[in-house]
Amino acid sequence: MKKKLFLLSIPIILSISGVIYLQIDWLYKTYAYESQSINILADKALKDAIKRMTTEKTDSVERFLLPQVKGFADSVQIQYSRSPDSLKIKLRNKEEFGGELFGSKSIYSAGRLQVSLPYTAGYFLLTDADSQYSLPLSYILKPFTSTSDSLFFHTDSVKISKYFLQNLSSSGVTNAGKLTRFNFYQGVDIPISKKVAYGTSAKRYTPQGMNAYFGELRWVSVHFQSYTRLILSKMVVAIGLSGLLILIMIFAFVYLVNIILNQKRLAEMKDDFISNLTHEFKTPIATIAVAIEGLKSFNGLQNKEKTERYLEVSKNELNRLNSMVSKILNLAAQEKNTIQLQRSEINLTEMINELMEIEDFKASKQINFSISIDKDANKLMVDSTHFRNAIMNLVDNAIKYANEKVEITITAAIEDKNVCISIRDNGIGIPASELRYIFDKFYRVSNGNIYNSKGIGLGLNYVKSIIELHNGNIKVKSTVGVGTEFKLFLPLN
Repeated sequence: MKKKLFLLSIPIILSISGVIYLQIDWLYKTYAYESQSINILADKALKDAIKRMTTEKTDSVERFLLPQVKGFADSVQIQYSRSPDSLKIKLRNKEEFGGELFGSKSIYSAGRLQVSLPYTAGYFLLTDADSQYSLPLSYILKPFTSTSDSLFFHTDSVKISKYFLQNLSSSGVTNAGKLTRFNFYQGVDIPISKKVAYGTSAKRYTPQGMNAYFGELRWVSVHFQSYTRLILSKMVVAIGLSGLLILIMIFAFVYLVNIILNQKRLAEMKDDFISNLTHEFKTPIATIAVAIEGLKSFNGLQNKEKTERYLEVSKNELNRLNSMVSKILNLAAQEKNTIQLQRSEINLTEMINELMEIEDFKASKQINFSISIDKDANKLMVDSTHFRNAIMNLVDNAIKYANEKVEITITAAIEDKNVCISIRDNGIGIPASELRYIFDKFYRVSNGNIYNSKGIGLGLNYVKSIIELHNGNIKVKSTVGVGTEFKLFLPLN
């Protein structure tokens, strides 16, 4: 059986290992895909954030300038030149000039702002000789040269950071806020050395201000500080399902092995039961056959004393056979749930005394009974036949598995609204490793393959079933070499 179980376990273990490997490989590839996906999403989110910030800036400039120049222009066109911080503003008067746009003139020596005007407008606005005509343009450009707060509510870095996280969230990455670090750089050249493994490359953007101070921040990149945590957060469902599948397979394997081992144990118990039952039946049958042969062959019928002795032996063996048959029939009835209790009031003291007399009469050992029944626990509403058989089974076991001098203590008292009946002996005891099995059908405590006493392994299972049918329960504690105690708990009502 062990060899068969081992051979069965090999393909099962290989199958589970294969599934686990495939799941791990799938998770690894999913991790790589999500890693690449987040980098692509982050790169796009940063581009869109810069584009949105630039669009808002352009719209703000146009909304501010158009009212200021409405006297000589009816449209404002904003353009950014290739220089990262250069803004070109084109004013157009469609009616007078038919939409024709003339060349531009630099206003700042730093070259950061260019205003393109129709020729005639430039004549009276850009003249250096007459300062009164240059006053309107100075007024228009004042907000760009002095401060940017009058036009913009946030700095570029705040806007880019905000829009980036919003774009990333809309793409499904919702927990990147605390894991994201924004890097802003100076300089015209792309900061190659500033690229990061997990995040985006550096992106150029036009700064908000028009003077040298506000034109310093020109590049931005994003770095995810806890990249693995960010990826795993997107894989929670995949990891959870894979883990659940693996746990289910392991549980199924363990459960299957447990069932096989239980079936093996039950098969062994069944074989032992058949062997013991055959022996238990053969012994009384052989004894009765010998008694009958004695009466027939040795003129036993002519000797009254021999006749009575042989008949008494035959009667006892027949009673023994009847007892075993009754146990088997009770087991069958118990399996079919057909045992019907016929409750009646019994006197526990009287029942125990009757059992004592029977055991004293049939026992071949010296038995010393110690009985203590509380008055409140003496009257019970039970099925007298089945309850008596249950108590007798426990007493029989106490005698059967005891030494030559048997000490049996039977007590009954009220405990927590229950009648507690205790049957304690000084027998050989039961190993702790076998206590959990003693109420199983056909189970017998053994020493290797040699059983210490006769039996078919049905007694304790029958006792437990009868007590539970009375809405009670049974507990046992035992010490090897000291003895065993069974406690029966029955509800008072």
